[in-house]
Amino acid sequence: MSSDILLRVEGLRKFFTVKRGFPNPVKLTVKAVDDVSFEVRRRESFGLVGESGCGKSTVGRSILRLVEPDAGQILFHGKDILPLDRSQMQDLRRKMQIIFQDPYSSLNPRRKIGRTLAEPLHVHRMGTGGEIRAIIDRILDDVGLSPETLDKFPHEFSGGQRQRIAIARALIFRPELIIADEPVSALDVSIQSQILLLFEKLQAEYDLSYIFVAHDLAVVRYFCHRVAIMYLGRIVEQGDRNRLFEEPRHPYTRALLAASPIPDPRARRQMARLEGEVASAINTPEGCYFHPRCPECREICRQEYPPWHWVTPDQGVACHLYV
Repeated sequence: MSSDILLRVEGLRKFFTVKRGFPNPVKLTVKAVDDVSFEVRRRESFGLVGESGCGKSTVGRSILRLVEPDAGQILFHGKDILPLDRSQMQDLRRKMQIIFQDPYSSLNPRRKIGRTLAEPLHVHRMGTGGEIRAIIDRILDDVGLSPETLDKFPHEFSGGQRQRIAIARALIFRPELIIADEPVSALDVSIQSQILLLFEKLQAEYDLSYIFVAHDLAVVRYFCHRVAIMYLGRIVEQGDRNRLFEEPRHPYTRALLAASPIPDPRARRQMARLEGEVASAINTPEGCYFHPRCPECREICRQEYPPWHWVTPDQGVACHLYV
């Protein structure tokens, strides 16, 4: 593995079993993540983009083993973390943290912020009371919060302030990788820009790498260096941000970009209209998963899932148009 690669995900798969029907329920398999592979470089922001239910959040949780993958490899510093036991994973999670979409639901409403931030340091025995307070004070200053924050409960803060608290909690151990799961989607637009600027500042100060899970293409284009587009549990296109947004290859990527709002009506591209609905992850189509909605569908698309193809050194796609 190149020394520039912090994380490599190879062939990641996670299926869930659900029950449907009454009174005699039937067990069905949900293909949440199916053969996903990508790399995250040091000090890079890597975007995972797709519609709701495409599996992008499951990818993030699988990397931290908050849900256990069914197959694949997750290489952190070149070492596969899937065989690690609970104690080893506890040590590793000091280097890998997650920020959730809704900061209010991820904070204990009955605990003051000071206790919330101090608890992981106590669990990992990261110093005396005075040393822990010094660490917390420094982190609060880095995320733009005052020391008075520690004596308040989550409900006493705005959404943007709560997200800053969640970011502070993720930074406590000075991690190398942060998985940000829709971290600005629940915030007002003006607050979104403040949080994104904060992420950029912290990336420079802490040498952070991000996996940025989102559905907002404008946010991803601004913040991420490289981007992967997901559809029904699979990556259909990935590559450098500028090339992917300026020269999208996969029909699904082109449709997403065409549907993205542009402030100037005169500059709007012709919207690529997609027929039909997103297929179910329980009953995926034969062949390419996107073919029932694809305006460029061919006969082979209905029969075989396309192999991965690197169109250029920094842009790859899973589409029969480029094989």
